[in-house]
Amino acid sequence: MKEVSKQNFGLVIAYLLPGLVVLWGVSFFSDTVRMWLTTREEVSPTVAGFLYVTLAAFTAGLTLGAIRTVTIDVLHHHTGVPKPEWDFSEFQAKFWAFNQLVESHYCLYQFYAHMSIALPASVAARSLAQGEWKDWPTIVGCLVLEAVFLGVSRGTLKTHYARVTDLLGTEEVTLSRDRRKAITHSHSHRGKPSRDAATHTPAAEKGLGQLNYRPEPRKVAKW
Repeated sequence: MKEVSKQNFGLVIAYLLPGLVVLWGVSFFSDTVRMWLTTREEVSPTVAGFLYVTLAAFTAGLTLGAIRTVTIDVLHHHTGVPKPEWDFSEFQAKFWAFNQLVESHYCLYQFYAHMSIALPASVAARSLAQGEWKDWPTIVGCLVLEAVFLGVSRGTLKTHYARVTDLLGTEEVTLSRDRRKAITHSHSHRGKPSRDAATHTPAAEKGLGQLNYRPEPRKVAKW
């Protein structure tokens, strides 16, 4: 994996870091994962070990993303944070700004939401492996962090939706705006003479009269 940069920072905080927390919980049941995460002076880190940890952390992070979609997202959407129906008609022209909003807000939301799942699961795995279910300071600290992660994730998701709505607009707003323009256009033309009526002059009437002119029947003299 390349060094952390602006291009992959969102992936690191959204998937890699929560995935490492999950691996920490798995390490209480797997000697292999514990060896990956444990740093010893007599054992120097290897490229293979770093690669295994990175891939396993990303896999765990993506799994957290699937769990988040059917739990945390549903919870927020049904408790006052509905997902807007954005208008993507001008998305190509606004792609860079949209990507910046994703990196600034949505990736942070993913981190907080994923941590709200990974932290209690890892603490529960540690308590189950060690048989210490009465470690009240750890449990209380986990509950406090859980409340913080859920609250901040809700606020971050709401901010992300609001910023993207300001950027792209919504389909309902776009349709109502077009309908308003159509009504205004029809009202502006109501009561005004048409172009044909505006050009209706006496000369035109004379021309129309000539078109409708019928010659009188010729009188034939009687001999």
